[in-house]
Amino acid sequence: MTFSLTSSGRTLSLVNPQPGAILLEDIAHHLARTNRFNGATGVPYSVAQHSLVVMRLCEEASQAPATCLWGLMHDAHEYVLGDITTPVKQLFFPTRAVDELTAFDRAAHDIDRAIAQALGYRMPGIVSEQCVARMDMVARSTEWRDLMPTPVPAGWAAPAAFAIKPMNWSLAEQKFREAFTRLITLIPRHDV
Repeated sequence: MTFSLTSSGRTLSLVNPQPGAILLEDIAHHLARTNRFNGATGVPYSVAQHSLVVMRLCEEASQAPATCLWGLMHDAHEYVLGDITTPVKQLFFPTRAVDELTAFDRAAHDIDRAIAQALGYRMPGIVSEQCVARMDMVARSTEWRDLMPTPVPAGWAAPAAFAIKPMNWSLAEQKFREAFTRLITLIPRHDV
């Protein structure tokens, strides 16, 4: 079985994702119910809220709306693929080359591309990707500091100045949808 059933009842092929099967509401719903850190946080903390944190960091760094939108959507593929932790990815793909894509990476990229097409924005360029990757690392450190039972691991990015207060799933879902709607209207039409 190479498809995922969504909360709206749609099915999305994981090997050939079609934009017509993708809804923002499904993405927000699923990400709001998917826990970060495999559920190891003291209280539930969702991928949707993580995405909002990355978007906020991009906005605080005065990034363009398209980059901030990518900050929000960078993990959107997890709505059907789930949030696989970095240690699990390292277990299954321990010796891959830096520029080598795994089957998971290819599936995530294909789903991200279909999401962008379905929701009307462009996939990010390398500068936006690099910025969002940095902000993702800051978000991870901030989340670890505020939500995990041990100190932030040595060598990680410095956490953000703000503290994270976990949202319940329904608020995270609502805020995710609202953020998308706000950002997509700020992007010049020639950039979508």
